[in-house]
Amino acid sequence: MFKTSIIPLALAIAAGNAFADTVTVEDLEKRIDQLERELIDVQDSAGTSGDGVKFKKSAPSPKLFSRDGRSALEFKGRVETDYVNSSSKTVNGGGELETQDSYSAAQINRLRVGLEGVFARDWEYEIQFDFADNINDEGEKLDLKDANIVYEGFENHKLTFGYQKYAFGLENTQSSRHGYLMHRAYTDAFSPDRNFGIQHRYDSDNWAIRTSYAFENKDDEFNTMFGTRVVGAPIKGEYLLHLGASYLYTAGDIDDDQAEARYRVRPSAKPSDRILNTDKFASDHQHAFGAEFAVQRNNLLIQGEYAHMAADNVDFDDTTNIDAAYLSAIYTLTGETWEYRRKNGTFRQVTPANPVSAGGWGAWEIAARIQTANFDDEATEVYGGKTTDLAIGVNWYLEKHLKAQFNYIYGENKYHEAIHNPDVLDDSYQIVQARLQFSF
Repeated sequence: MFKTSIIPLALAIAAGNAFADTVTVEDLEKRIDQLERELIDVQDSAGTSGDGVKFKKSAPSPKLFSRDGRSALEFKGRVETDYVNSSSKTVNGGGELETQDSYSAAQINRLRVGLEGVFARDWEYEIQFDFADNINDEGEKLDLKDANIVYEGFENHKLTFGYQKYAFGLENTQSSRHGYLMHRAYTDAFSPDRNFGIQHRYDSDNWAIRTSYAFENKDDEFNTMFGTRVVGAPIKGEYLLHLGASYLYTAGDIDDDQAEARYRVRPSAKPSDRILNTDKFASDHQHAFGAEFAVQRNNLLIQGEYAHMAADNVDFDDTTNIDAAYLSAIYTLTGETWEYRRKNGTFRQVTPANPVSAGGWGAWEIAARIQTANFDDEATEVYGGKTTDLAIGVNWYLEKHLKAQFNYIYGENKYHEAIHNPDVLDDSYQIVQARLQFSF
């Protein structure tokens, strides 16, 4: 009797608070978790609770929780199966067709399995691996993605220790699971790799800042990285305005005379050859700068980023400057809205109001992105090439954790004859690709 009466009471408290204050879904989720813990404490004192396993409608994986509510464990995973068809042609200096090539491929893009949980109430942990390269027989070792511990005992503060991803820019900070297109923009070329380190996040009602320090000991080199990202939402309501800025400083081993840098990108598809590649050049340190914005009104989301890399070039005693930018628009045809996560300054993909399992057609949306990148710097004779492409996508969210994506991409590249084949000044390509993604 006591158990059945406390559940409606807890839900009533949550609902009352939700209507009394202006809160986000993220805040409500945190309140619900707290109420669940308090409910377990009450049930424990009444002698009606014990360790157990719980399934949620929102997640297809089980959640294990302790009797006292201080510890919990959940399984997480993602499978992305891709099909890619690409065709390209190169044009020589006389403007004549030189070569034409095409390929098709099907592969597992991501196969991630991991655990995340809570212990001692204020501590969290995450462990995650990616098996995709092993499945695709690319000769790679098991890819560690996350292995970290998080402390959230201080209000509005979060400390993460261990192997993790670091914040830089909007698309990179946002999980690829929530991609409106199958692959991130070229601005991701300047984002930091996952590494060991520490990251601190402070958030308030309207803005948040992340500061990080990381290091890498690889191939007898010790590299360090310092980064920060500041984001805010000065306008919230019928319209949402998101603004952000990022900075990243990377330094090579000061005792290593061969410290190098290299920047390269693929044409919004994998597998494929690199279309831009600076090749390695001697560089002791690099500075990356990023600016971002997003505007949302109901089921329309527009966002863009600019990223600039200034890399010390030892051979020329000068700085190599390269950059990239994009502008995108997402429109959900069925009316659902992308959820803004103010603490992270990111967006979460839509949840279908009428999933296929409930007899509906899921959620449908269209997306478009135009982007450009310039990896040429004449002053230091670094010629990685220039590219511009247009991508159009259709997304079908069958369920909250199951979606299909369809992309068409057209791009053009231009190269400097001093580095590349002098008879090939430019080329163009078309890509048609599809993905089925299941995640939890």
